[in-house]
Amino acid sequence: MDSDRNRTILDEVASARHDAVARAFVNALTRGGPGGTPRPIELQAPDPLRYIGDMLAWIHQACASEKEMLESLFQRNVEQYQDLSGITVRVTDTISDLLDCAMEGTCRPLKSRMEQVLLLQPGAITSYKVANLIQFYTVTLCKLMRKNATLERVLYE
Repeated sequence: MDSDRNRTILDEVASARHDAVARAFVNALTRGGPGGTPRPIELQAPDPLRYIGDMLAWIHQACASEKEMLESLFQRNVEQYQDLSGITVRVTDTISDLLDCAMEGTCRPLKSRMEQVLLLQPGAITSYKVANLIQFYTVTLCKLMRKNATLERVLYE
């Protein structure tokens, strides 16, 4: 019963962070920051390299902040803990699961916007530059997230 309660608490945290990050990303895309600063990322849509770069930079910053928050929440100096049912759980696994779930909220809007840009700007040079930019951020984000995280898979696609 207690392990069910632990799982429910972690599921609630995962769901809340997923929704918060997704909402913040869509706001950054469409509304920008408070008072209009920074400006909405979508204003850069005519420049595919800048547009995709700004989206990926936002996601990288959000991922780093989210991981830092989760590490402080789970006391990163502790390597493992026992849940209430006595099962030993690695803290890094819990953080990775929660981080993957939180960042998953950015995948659909990111993917759809990148596909739109690439369909509208089919130049070979632009495609090459965008591919290199995506590869750079994929490598950078992989350092923060676990292997085969949802966001990583979307970027590889």
